[in-house]
Amino acid sequence: MSYSVRESSEDGFATIELIDDDRDVKAVVVPQLGNNTIALTLRGSNFLWRPDRSLRDLFAARSLFGIPFLAPWANRLSKKEYWVGDRCYQLNASFGNLRFDHHGQVIHGLLLFEPWTVTELEATSDGARLVSRIRFSSHPGLISQFPFAHTLEMRHLLRDGRLQITLRIANECVEPFPVSIGFHPYYAIPETRRDDWRLQLAARTRFELNGNQTPTGITTPVERHDLAVKEVELDDVFSGLMRNEHGEAHFSIGCKSGSLKTGFGPHYKVAVVYAPRTHDFVCIEPMATITNALNLRYEGFNVDLPMVEPGSYWEESFWVEPSLAI
Repeated sequence: MSYSVRESSEDGFATIELIDDDRDVKAVVVPQLGNNTIALTLRGSNFLWRPDRSLRDLFAARSLFGIPFLAPWANRLSKKEYWVGDRCYQLNASFGNLRFDHHGQVIHGLLLFEPWTVTELEATSDGARLVSRIRFSSHPGLISQFPFAHTLEMRHLLRDGRLQITLRIANECVEPFPVSIGFHPYYAIPETRRDDWRLQLAARTRFELNGNQTPTGITTPVERHDLAVKEVELDDVFSGLMRNEHGEAHFSIGCKSGSLKTGFGPHYKVAVVYAPRTHDFVCIEPMATITNALNLRYEGFNVDLPMVEPGSYWEESFWVEPSLAI
């Protein structure tokens, strides 16, 4: 197999291309923009949705696209505070690094547009690989909002036509802290519209949401796993993921001209699926826990919230694989 890597730039931002030469698959990552994967192409066709604007404009508008990373919490918090154990931590909007949804709730964490440092970049017979890190506790504006010292490492591996993204969170403080992270991939089938697609769900249960789009703690069964995207509008939190013998949960979107498959490792317990009628994308989001888990657990709900112990780490992967009809 033949793989290569290429360092380039777009609109003033350094980019890194991971290339599977035999299969004509390429992933483009921008470490300066939250380590976002902004393109995943097969034979030149991009399977990641992006507005038709320059990177500079998208950065200025704080727009989401590609595969953004959400941490130290994913999706919404119901309050401008959160709980870890029996302590309440207040968020400070004056730092200017919080995002808010249309209900005024804090959303999507702190790292969407923070720069990462590239530590490894290589192509071997086993694939094209990029390793990047961000030391959370080195940034006063970050550690002030989430006062738990840790380092995040993200590994992108392109191999056999599949992009695998692995995240490791190393605890560098003297107390355990919760892992409430996720990714927010924007998937699309090139040269088609959402009305052409079908969505395959690998989940047994769906969380009931309140009027502010946060879970109530109540779940209901998922009755249909094969959906016509044109018939639905989703911003749903799914659990009880159905897994294969390797512990992976597989989701997909597809139509006659192509498809995209994604697989979540066992530590991604939750999938958020966002499919608005107004845009031609479907977000299939791997999550370590449910939306607002930090507050729901304190409120007494039975929430599966992973903790990383001092001197230890949390690690998990998900993968994305595009295909086109011949």
